[in-house]
Amino acid sequence: MESAGPGDSVICGAKSTDVEGIGRSGGALNTDGDFATGETDGEFVIPAGTRLPAEGILLIADATTSNTAAVRTRSASARTAG
Repeated sequence: MESAGPGDSVICGAKSTDVEGIGRSGGALNTDGDFATGETDGEFVIPAGTRLPAEGILLIADATTSNTAAVRTRSASARTAG
């Protein structure tokens, strides 16, 4: 996921969801089996105090390279709040 904006902008608290794009579980939140306090499978919340780097681009990547698929996404401005 890439987030862009003015360098040093606050981005903490933003939430990203990890949705399976193919197969029988297509459309469901991906699970990772991590049971850390406050952790929800298929969701990632950017930690408190996080700001965009000076160049204005923050990249969040998944360490898993197996079972990848290209999926169509829509921009954040096209989503409704809630």
